[in-house]
Amino acid sequence: MSDRQASRQPINAPDGGVSRSDRCTSEAYKWAEDQRQEHRRKADHNKRESLSILASVLVLSSAVPLLIAFGTDEVSAKFIPATLSLVSGVGTAWLQLRRPQELWRVYRGTQRQIEFSMSNFQFSVEDYNIGEVAASQLLVKEVSRALCATHQTWEGLVPDVERMRRARVATTVSGESNANPDEDSV
Repeated sequence: MSDRQASRQPINAPDGGVSRSDRCTSEAYKWAEDQRQEHRRKADHNKRESLSILASVLVLSSAVPLLIAFGTDEVSAKFIPATLSLVSGVGTAWLQLRRPQELWRVYRGTQRQIEFSMSNFQFSVEDYNIGEVAASQLLVKEVSRALCATHQTWEGLVPDVERMRRARVATTVSGESNANPDEDSV
């Protein structure tokens, strides 16, 4: 039997006969794969959003001075640059508030953690070198832990409404912007 043929043969796991391919058909593995695919989709979406908005802001911001300098009529020298500046400002605000670049990093990191656990499960590596049921339970536990950590990180990216309210009140009372909204300026 050649090495190539041998690699196609089922590999018995230490729990007594469960092959690598059988292990990958378990409910736990399928669930982990669904989670991996979902986080990959979210990471890809946030990557596209982040890079496309950033590129748009750069192009629009670069075009404004050229239009102002070389515009021949009121529309091309004033109206179009003002509109481009407005759209560029909205894009910049969107990147700062929604932070798709951070979500991209968080979701891609979770995808990689899930892939690591799935590989260890599939090949009975490290802590997964145990019986099928115990390995499936460990896979679910590790993937769930990664999902919980992702949620906690994501939750930290959501703007704090109370902090924003305090910053607005401080600005209104003092008439100028407070650089640190956590400090009381009243």
